[in-house]
Amino acid sequence: METINFKELEIKNIDGTTQKVDIANQLANVLYYSTNSIAAVSTALDIYKVGRATLDAETAIAVKEVLKKNFTAIVQLALNPILDQIINADAATH
Repeated sequence: METINFKELEIKNIDGTTQKVDIANQLANVLYYSTNSIAAVSTALDIYKVGRATLDAETAIAVKEVLKKNFTAIVQLALNPILDQIINADAATH
């Protein structure tokens, strides 16, 4: 499990520089209304209220699915490695 701060997501600009963006409210709303996972609904509420959440494999998978359908590739490039690490770490312990 790992805590991700969605209010300060670091993305890479086209010129190679980085900037922090806040996707917390957008992600929380999309996750809340589109997931079929009860755990992900709880995660969406955490993201909405405080801007960050601690994810396990189930919630990381739900977030990854929402990202793929609703967010630009640059946001996916920033978050997918973190989400994959959570998913793979959980799989390694089982």
